[in-house]
Amino acid sequence: MKTDTPCSPTESVLSTASSVPLLPIITCTPAAEPDSDEESEGDVIVFNGEVEAIEDEEEEERKEREMRGREMLSRLLRRKP
Repeated sequence: MKTDTPCSPTESVLSTASSVPLLPIITCTPAAEPDSDEESEGDVIVFNGEVEAIEDEEEEERKEREMRGREMLSRLLRRKP
């Protein structure tokens, strides 16, 4: 549609568009999530153990932290200025 005479904007668009090679249209669809045993945000975790076992473990960790804190304090107090 190219001519040596000036053309209207519509003609120039049409002539430009016809000279451009057509590109394939790419569409994307979300992939199906595979079932997995991995934990992710929002998953419900079922606990089969005893509540007391967790409380005992937490109590033991707290006592260990307190003991390390007292040891660190005593070392700091024994330092010479």
